[in-house]
Amino acid sequence: MQNDTLEKMFAGEGFVYWEVQNSPDGAFQVLNGYSEGEKSATLIEPRMVDATSGATIFNLWHTYQNYELHFGEDRRATLKVQNLHKNKSRTVALNFREGTFAFEDEPQRLYPLSTLAAKVSLF
Repeated sequence: MQNDTLEKMFAGEGFVYWEVQNSPDGAFQVLNGYSEGEKSATLIEPRMVDATSGATIFNLWHTYQNYELHFGEDRRATLKVQNLHKNKSRTVALNFREGTFAFEDEPQRLYPLSTLAAKVSLF
């Protein structure tokens, strides 16, 4: 996506800073929004979009948790979810080819990527 399109996506979201992370194959862009509060740590909240169409793959903006996304091979990635209020973290295995994810501590339970935000917000 072009920079002016990206700026429009971030406009009005309240982030103090933002950056774009591209997948190794160029198929996806991760739009990382950085937010911080007066009495809280800086949070990095990603939204992943299809680089060609701009369609949202998942959106974790304003979920008030911190995330670290690391791309792997074969359209896979890991997402570390950190709940700073509860001082807990959990790792998620993402499979973009299949459109699914699983928590690392429950690899047998697959969920559709469309439910990622709802599932990570429960932990």
